[in-house]
Amino acid sequence: LARGLLLIGVTAYLGGGDSRRARWTAALAFLFVGLLQPIALVSGYAVLGAHVALVGLTRRSPAEAWSWARRSLITVSLSLPLFAYSVVAFSLDPYLRIWTAQNKLLSPHPLHYLLAYGLILVPAGVEAVRVIRGRDPARLLLAGWAFLLPVLAYFPHNVQRRLPDGAWVALLVLAAMWASRWLQSAPRSRRALTVLVGASLGTSALILLGAVRTAMVPAAPAFVSMGEVRAYEWLAVNAPQGSVVLSDYEAGNA
Repeated sequence: LARGLLLIGVTAYLGGGDSRRARWTAALAFLFVGLLQPIALVSGYAVLGAHVALVGLTRRSPAEAWSWARRSLITVSLSLPLFAYSVVAFSLDPYLRIWTAQNKLLSPHPLHYLLAYGLILVPAGVEAVRVIRGRDPARLLLAGWAFLLPVLAYFPHNVQRRLPDGAWVALLVLAAMWASRWLQSAPRSRRALTVLVGASLGTSALILLGAVRTAMVPAAPAFVSMGEVRAYEWLAVNAPQGSVVLSDYEAGNA
């Protein structure tokens, strides 16, 4: 839900123009992102910052850069106090500090990202360069988000793996733009493009097969044994309200 709202917010930000409704839609979307998943705001703020920076670097009109900067400030205005509160709370609150210390979601080796995105990195990169050289300032957000992916993925933070969340949308849109231009210039290349898209379905097939295998062979942690279920049901009925239960690591979440 947070990722969907982030994309809604970015879309409203890009299409806002002089529409006050679109601008505040973007601001509200970012606010709810902060309520649902505060760390996702880091991604959103980084994307807006990269977009404004690219507009400023590639356009000669300071007025145009300032217009996008003002629009981005409106987008973050409602969520910024909540984000600031989250930063302070997770820095000072003893419980949240301990929870953060054990909440490690580090990014894997870069080869994993290359294997995941390898088929679309080249066309997306080519299109990103074309977008930067083009005249549409809104499309610069796609290029900025794509270039941010490795920066966010290895940002020195214990939940760095979550930071590039949604960046694959920018990569896919850029790759689709490139594919569309390629087909228009060389219609006979449709077969080669079909092979490329077909090859990219391997990951989806692995995920689907893994889910089917998990469902066919019931085992922990996807399934909880009937003995455990009965124990938890007994505890829910017989334990006094608000009781503290000490458990081992395996049974803690359940």
